[in-house]
Amino acid sequence: CPPALHKANQLHLFIFFFPTAKNVAPRGTPSQSSYYGKKHQARSAIDGSLASNYLGGDCAHTKQDLNPWWRVDLKSKMVIQSVAISNRGDCCRERMKGAEIRIGNSKENGGIGNPRCGIVYRMNYGETLSFNCREMEGQYVTITMPKREYLTLCEVQVFANPAEVLYLYTDIPVFTSFLDLSGRSFFFPGESDNSYVYLNPQIPMNLKALTLCMKLSLDVPESRETILFSYRTLCQDEFNLWIEISGKIGLYMSGDAVYFPPIDQKREWNHLCLTWEFTHGRTELWVNSRRQPTQFYSRRHQIHKGGIAIIGQDQDSLGGGFDAKQSYIGKIKDLNMWNKVLPLRAIRNIFRDEEVWKGNIFAWSSLTYVTTGNVTIA
Repeated sequence: CPPALHKANQLHLFIFFFPTAKNVAPRGTPSQSSYYGKKHQARSAIDGSLASNYLGGDCAHTKQDLNPWWRVDLKSKMVIQSVAISNRGDCCRERMKGAEIRIGNSKENGGIGNPRCGIVYRMNYGETLSFNCREMEGQYVTITMPKREYLTLCEVQVFANPAEVLYLYTDIPVFTSFLDLSGRSFFFPGESDNSYVYLNPQIPMNLKALTLCMKLSLDVPESRETILFSYRTLCQDEFNLWIEISGKIGLYMSGDAVYFPPIDQKREWNHLCLTWEFTHGRTELWVNSRRQPTQFYSRRHQIHKGGIAIIGQDQDSLGGGFDAKQSYIGKIKDLNMWNKVLPLRAIRNIFRDEEVWKGNIFAWSSLTYVTTGNVTIA
């Protein structure tokens, strides 16, 4: 992933992202429940060295406490991607069995009551194990043993980024909020690489399930790619919905794709609802209340927060890289998105306008957005 950001044209927008995580532990302040040797040895666990000889001064070491702990204060709240810990190499490898990694904002009792990232089930002499903490947030990282035991750590690495939002700023008005767009639509009159709508989610798009519903009135020639919805983070496409050259509907998440049968583009309006959940990867597309063949796609995948959602253009880079030949032409309305799979009854009632289901990510009745280029509200 390139370190530089694409700077979106003609936009005053706060974009938040997380660059490549770095080991922030060495800049923190370590402490521990007790000291088998001298107090300065607590810092041996964040000295940047994977050397693992305690007698050589390479490791932190507590006394044989009940629930011993070692903690690093990162000085501010961080978004933590992973934590790696290194075991002692000269003795006593079995002592690390059962150790827990805790992350949070409480420093009470060493932080051992904070949420848990991972558990050590087995470690060899001098071994380093890495634990995926999945963007847990906290100022304190604690390694603790939930029993009476010595705790010896030869290195702790914390790969994280600041929790504060980073900003990219350019130069037109901020998001516009309408209380209700019911009965109205976004109109994209022609092919372009500069006409689109930024959508501001009401909650972070950190998704393990979703439902996206929208109504489309297309005015594009046959055998042409057309983007329907684009969501991208700094490094990758997270969630894209397409019409392929073949006319099929394509869903892309992080490079993979799944396809559904074509829709009738000559119809004045088509109502689409797409559902996906990560446990089994069950993916369904409903077109005008009729379910297409069920697909199983991206099992255990997760859509990440911190990106940009756009209708009208496909993002080849964050907030840009548009291709006019893939742009949307026509009208879009009644776009709603949820962080769950809606039941069949709800999808049918939405199509029939018999019941109002307001999206908790994007809601057409209270949409926050920015239009750019030749986009009008019809």
